[in-house]
Amino acid sequence: MPQQPLRTIHDSLSDKLLYPGNISHIIFDLGDVLFTWSTPSTSLPSCINAHIFKDMLRSQVWHEYEKGNLCPEQLYGLLSDKFNTPPHVIKDALDHARLSLRSDPAMVQTLHQLRAKGHKLFAMSNISAFDFEYLQKNIHMEWSLFDDIFISQLREKRTDWMREEILNDKNAYRDVSRIHDSLSGPAPLPGTHAETQFRDSLAKNRWISLLYVCNDLMVFPVEGMEEQGSIHVKEVTKKGLATTLVTWRTGKVLQKDNFLWPFFIPTDSRDPPNVSWAESPESDQETPSEYSVTDTDACHNLSSNTRNDLLKFLSAQMNHHSAYAIGNIHRKLQQPLEKGLTGLGKILKRDNTWNALAYVCVDLNCFPSGLAKVDKSHLIAQLLLWRSKQPTEELQWTGVDYKEVLQRLQQAISEVTTPTWVTKPQAPPNVGRKKAGTLKADHWRTIFVIHLPLALLSLWGVGSPLAVEGSKEMASVLETSLWLSCALITMTKDTLTSERRESFRNAYLQHVLGLRTNFPRFFKPTHHLAFRMISWKNLALYGTGQFEKTILHAFNNGASVRQWLLRPDCPPLLKYCLDLLDKAYHYRNKGHPTDTENEQQATRDEISLDSTGDDFNEVDTGVDVSNIVEGQSFEALKWLIPGGPSQELVSACGTRNIRCFTRARAPRGFYTVPNEKAMGNSFVAFRDGDLWSPGQIQHIFDYFDGKMCMAIRRNLLLESNAKGKHRQPSLPDPFTSFWSHGFEARMVSSDFNPKLEIVKIEQTLGHVARWNLGRGKVVVLSLSRD
Repeated sequence: MPQQPLRTIHDSLSDKLLYPGNISHIIFDLGDVLFTWSTPSTSLPSCINAHIFKDMLRSQVWHEYEKGNLCPEQLYGLLSDKFNTPPHVIKDALDHARLSLRSDPAMVQTLHQLRAKGHKLFAMSNISAFDFEYLQKNIHMEWSLFDDIFISQLREKRTDWMREEILNDKNAYRDVSRIHDSLSGPAPLPGTHAETQFRDSLAKNRWISLLYVCNDLMVFPVEGMEEQGSIHVKEVTKKGLATTLVTWRTGKVLQKDNFLWPFFIPTDSRDPPNVSWAESPESDQETPSEYSVTDTDACHNLSSNTRNDLLKFLSAQMNHHSAYAIGNIHRKLQQPLEKGLTGLGKILKRDNTWNALAYVCVDLNCFPSGLAKVDKSHLIAQLLLWRSKQPTEELQWTGVDYKEVLQRLQQAISEVTTPTWVTKPQAPPNVGRKKAGTLKADHWRTIFVIHLPLALLSLWGVGSPLAVEGSKEMASVLETSLWLSCALITMTKDTLTSERRESFRNAYLQHVLGLRTNFPRFFKPTHHLAFRMISWKNLALYGTGQFEKTILHAFNNGASVRQWLLRPDCPPLLKYCLDLLDKAYHYRNKGHPTDTENEQQATRDEISLDSTGDDFNEVDTGVDVSNIVEGQSFEALKWLIPGGPSQELVSACGTRNIRCFTRARAPRGFYTVPNEKAMGNSFVAFRDGDLWSPGQIQHIFDYFDGKMCMAIRRNLLLESNAKGKHRQPSLPDPFTSFWSHGFEARMVSSDFNPKLEIVKIEQTLGHVARWNLGRGKVVVLSLSRD
């Protein structure tokens, strides 16, 4: 029906409302009655069409905004997506429309006349709080003429303050659940003693809880109360609220027996209130005597918020048996249908409670609807219908030759050269077998950061010299494994930034998704818990607890004592006791020297290699104080090599004013010159532009200034074997496929450049792991944790 002009409405009011005395309350709309909100083309920006703008004001998005479900920024964004118009243009158009609002002086005069006659005046409109606030502040209107003003956000406003009060009162929160339980029970017959008892039991609950449920159902004891922004205790009693709920239960709900709250069916044909629980049944069906599977079985289409609320409600009512049954139902639904749907239905019916079945149905969004009473057979029917739409055969895992993988892993552990500070498993030939025993956490970390990814890339990487047949088919499994290594590398960095936390989350997510693709049903609780690592590592969110503090103090105290026992000036008696403790508790691994022993032996060998021919059986621990310079520690002088530098080093540096050392401190462990006992300490990565280059330390020295430098021979780059005009480009390096995700490995030549390069120790990133693949190729992996 077209709207009447403002003057026609004014004349109608003047003729019909000013003089009759049988009208006491008059309600005025705001739009096109008290105010005009015109949208002429002249008041809109030139880049928006007036017809499109009017369509915006009629859209469902605008209605949600008027109800208070959207803020202005959300409104602009949603309208922009719907009408393909930039958000700033929509904002300008609405601002122009607000500026066009005008109140009618003649209508204001009419309001004064009605007020003088004793009429009660009210204003009501579907208008957002933002626009109403704009009206009050910027448009002249005598708002005091109205007894009350109602806008569409009032229900949400009531709900907000009631929810806050209930959440702060555990008894009121409990009463809401009690009221729900009572209303979802059998309906009493009207006019009987049972109805009186039902009303009295409801009235025993708290006033705020009764009002909350009435507000949720949009039923009130007093007419017009739904239009109030707030309701006070003096306005309505508990008995009045309870009576209203009894009337609703006996006359407004189709189910007369039990139903699961909030799945009731209204008796009237009109649309139910626009709230999440008031869903009309999709179809009417008789309660089946046995469960059956048909596509016509109706189920509720629940929103995510409603599902979460129902899951919490069902969880609160469960005992241990029901909670355990949920996992059992999940397992049965995932298994192959060896006995068909009928057999699965019998299994689900046995030993599974109604609460557990309902929980899984809600979780899968297939809870039955349109029933006067929902029993186990209806729930099982919906679960069988869901299962019938899933694969019936067992999902197969991607085939992996585990024997081949294990052999390559053991080969990598035995052949990869690492610095002495890297903890290798004690029995490399038996890793992965029972003979190896239980690996420590640091052993697992080393395997998954270094050896396993190198082994898999050499096995399945395209272009690897050691690749096996059919390696391309294993690309997905390879990526799944490498994502886990990248996540572990990121999470064990010395510094965790927000970018690295997000990188860990992404890498681990890709790993879990890969597991689901390649190894269906292989999903453990630890996979979920691992995503919490980024929060646990953030000490700003989770501080150190008392238990952790105790461990930390005990560890520090023990470390201090052990450090003191290792000092050269420690009394011989205590050293003897230390040896006894080491033997008693196996602190020293038999057959596998410790890092300290390796480095001490390395020092002896280095002195022998760099000396002028003298044999050194022991390290001279004496320190010549005359050689120390400012900024240098006494420790470095113990590593000083007697004699002058080699001629090769003198030629590279252009001076003989050089002191050579056997080692220098690294971010972890030591940098050393090449020797048989600690060869891995000499392989390093040094900065070379934006990337790093691998090489081997040949000399460690300074210019008598305490600033350590290194003479390094870098690894040569690989070249294609083909020469001349028939030369083909080399295959891509399989070891660089995850470089950008933290696994920085590359394949280079096993030969070194004969030219020495002088590098400051600050330019060195750290050690590298090195694996000789044969055919003149090696793969190097950066071990830096910066």
